Amino acid sequence: MIHVTLSELMVIYLLLLLGSVGTMWVVRKIGSVQSAWRLRKTWVICQACGNQYQDKTSAALPVCPICQRANERLPIREI
Repeated sequence: MIHVTLSELMVIYLLLLLGSVGTMWVVRKIGSVQSAWRLRKTWVICQACGNQYQDKTSAALPVCPICQRANERLPIREI
């Protein structure tokens, strides 16, 4: 039989708890980054009027709802 003192048992419990919380945090962080990346791909900025709109279609040249101009899908730069 394995002899474990109470203090060693508490350390093992705390390490397992910290490891599981850390793993859950990493998984949620990766999920939120991927979600934000997918959402960012649907936003288009009109090059004529500067309007920012969301276009979920797969059209190569989405049309601006304000000025009706076709726009290319360019990556949105973050500040």
